[in-house]
Amino acid sequence: MSDSHHVVDITDNDDGTYTAKYTPTVFGAMALSLRLGQSSLPTMPRTIQIPGPDASNTRVRGAGIENPSAEKEAMFAVEVCGPDGKPFNLHKASDFQQWEQELHELNQDVSGRSFSPIVRKAIMHLCDDLALRGELLYEMLSRIDKDKGGTVEVGELRSIFRGLGLTMSDQQLDLVMQEFDKDNSGELDYREIFDVLYSFRQSRVSKERKTAINPVPGLEISFGKEEVDQSNELIDIRPSEKPATYYVVWIPRSSGPTVVEVKVCGEHVPGSPFKPTCKPSAGERLYTMKCVFGLEISTEDSPGLGLKVMSVRKRGAAQQAGILLDEYIKEIDGHYLSSNIVFEDRVLHRTPGDTVDVQVVSINGKVERSIKLIASAKGHTPEEVDILRAEAEEETPWEDSTTFDRDRFLKLHPNLKERKVQYSKENPAAAKPAKPAAKSTGPSKPAGKPSLLAGARTVPGRTVATGSKRR
Repeated sequence: MSDSHHVVDITDNDDGTYTAKYTPTVFGAMALSLRLGQSSLPTMPRTIQIPGPDASNTRVRGAGIENPSAEKEAMFAVEVCGPDGKPFNLHKASDFQQWEQELHELNQDVSGRSFSPIVRKAIMHLCDDLALRGELLYEMLSRIDKDKGGTVEVGELRSIFRGLGLTMSDQQLDLVMQEFDKDNSGELDYREIFDVLYSFRQSRVSKERKTAINPVPGLEISFGKEEVDQSNELIDIRPSEKPATYYVVWIPRSSGPTVVEVKVCGEHVPGSPFKPTCKPSAGERLYTMKCVFGLEISTEDSPGLGLKVMSVRKRGAAQQAGILLDEYIKEIDGHYLSSNIVFEDRVLHRTPGDTVDVQVVSINGKVERSIKLIASAKGHTPEEVDILRAEAEEETPWEDSTTFDRDRFLKLHPNLKERKVQYSKENPAAAKPAKPAAKSTGPSKPAGKPSLLAGARTVPGRTVATGSKRR
């Protein structure tokens, strides 16, 4: 009989007949062959039909079916079991060898770099884990960077692979580090990890799109009938190293609810049709983040010169950038700052990661100079913003552009709302019109001074605005 089945027992019935019992591990048409000694019986081989597994025993798991991220690879596992609860393969061993060969061909990324087998395996484990968790890359990096220092150390990398079931020797781990660590610092910064993983994922998806999806007999994946469901893209269905377990790779194109159907032998598995709520894409998250940039100074209006610097926080961004007391902040990106209201209005039209040109005027009002700031996001490190922006700019339809354009993005996502001005407590003059003040016979208190408030750090050639940053 076929190697796909296992003979469990042969019993002599003591009447010239024998009973053979076997357990099918795949279903469909199979060739049954019987031999007596070295000779085949006249009626053999015989084609028999093995019924498929019961869909009710199939399990579907993974964040890729529960809460995937829009515009990113999402993956979920389908675990098929027979009526007895044991794994039931839907494919033959020869099919798996074909899939293995195709995966082996993904040993180069879009830049044409070749990876050693252990490095390729490590990268694939990381990419698959991203898809199974439904994470963006910046979320994964924030999760594994335990001390939030903006780098991943060797020990953290080893823990990651151990958690993924990949045990590595010191020599193998060194090979992985060498592939990522381009500056030979002994640590991996976010950008180094991004460059390798994202290009590998991009290459894999590109090749999978060009290759017809290998059908798995009896396993059917489809999406709902609504337009938002039909926009989803099925990328691949492939068996894993675990028996009777299949990985389904897809890309949800829109955030919000969608419908995914999983059937085995024509029947819905438990929970199907699934109705996951897709998390916002990197672009949507970047667009809606509260943009932060400033100089950590207090100012007051100075007609013709912008905002006069009344105080400078010690070791703050302004001091690091060389801004002095009694100088003037005149313009942001060529827009004259007549008041703090104008400054806050400019914040609304910027995106975290934008380069901001701040024009400073000297105390005597005669010399002007330009300071470069990088806008940050409240509650996020500069490294996280950098990777999130890179992810956003690689998404569809941003593959044809290298710069995130807020106006273009809003036109493509009309459901998103523009940010509203949130006036700072330090700037009561910029608040919404208040009710007329009651008359008072006592002396009036001095009005509060407007402020341009945000943390910042200085790097060679530019000042980067951010929240708090551990050095």
